[in-house]
Amino acid sequence: VGVMDYKLNEIGEEAFSGCEKLSVFSFDSVEVIGDRAFENCSSLTSLCLPKIRSLGKGAFYCCPALNEIDLSASTLTEIPESAFECFPTYKSDTDIKLPSTLKTIGKKAFYHMDGLRMINLSHVTNIGESAFEFCGRLKTVYTSDDLASIGDHAFYGCNDMTYFVCKNPDVHIGNDALGYDYVRNYYQGKKQDFTLWSSNGGGNVRAYAAADGRNFQYKNTEDAP
Repeated sequence: VGVMDYKLNEIGEEAFSGCEKLSVFSFDSVEVIGDRAFENCSSLTSLCLPKIRSLGKGAFYCCPALNEIDLSASTLTEIPESAFECFPTYKSDTDIKLPSTLKTIGKKAFYHMDGLRMINLSHVTNIGESAFEFCGRLKTVYTSDDLASIGDHAFYGCNDMTYFVCKNPDVHIGNDALGYDYVRNYYQGKKQDFTLWSSNGGGNVRAYAAADGRNFQYKNTEDAP
């Protein structure tokens, strides 16, 4: 079942919650989506919202079939808490296109999105707590020169990730935000081969790499080939 091509500006809280047969959602006119509006839409695979400017908490919580999310033409400035959080994990590769207006990724916004392999955060300044935690196949993250904060556990359990680039050496990096694999029983699996890149001497990035016995490798972006 698809819902599309109907003139609609706002979708309220829990409006389509639990609609298990809904597979496609594409509205050129929707600007506001309320909290948990599409929670537990287990068959939803595709999402296109070119005019969205406000997204509620948990708006697409537990939509495990999502493999295409296009928000690139929108004016969103924030992906809110648990917007795309999922249990069980995502089963297929997931392609996400984010807008240039985006500044904040909220707590657990993409938590456990296993299908995510690459994400472009080149305009984002704040990444919330556990935002990408347990995105096990996430390997490549493009970051902003103005990235100011990475919350606790933001990329914890991103097992395929081997390096991270923080162009701003003064970025705040929260507890266990980078360089930890998921291991059974939530044991902290510090990576043995992880590299942090930054500039101008490294600042907070270099300090994080060396703190608490991590001994992660640090490299200057100026020395990149």
